[in-house]
Amino acid sequence: YTVTALVKQLRLGKKEEKKWIRLCLSADELKQHAQRLKQLLAEFPGDYAVYVEVEGKVIKANAQVNWNEQIKQQLGQYIDLSKVTSN
Repeated sequence: YTVTALVKQLRLGKKEEKKWIRLCLSADELKQHAQRLKQLLAEFPGDYAVYVEVEGKVIKANAQVNWNEQIKQQLGQYIDLSKVTSN
């Protein structure tokens, strides 16, 4: 191994902190808004993983979003933004 190869391996092994958002919803909110939330997430593709917490269970959505003011505004039409956290 060369020093360069070792440094490369160390960099590859280093986990990057993933960006995420979490929506904490009741079962009723999820039922009521599921289709619109799915469409909204598809409209803003990006690099934030999306997690939905319902009654203590966390589900990872298939979508990744671009977390910005535009999606926050639209999301706020359906759910209370105080139920949304991100890193």
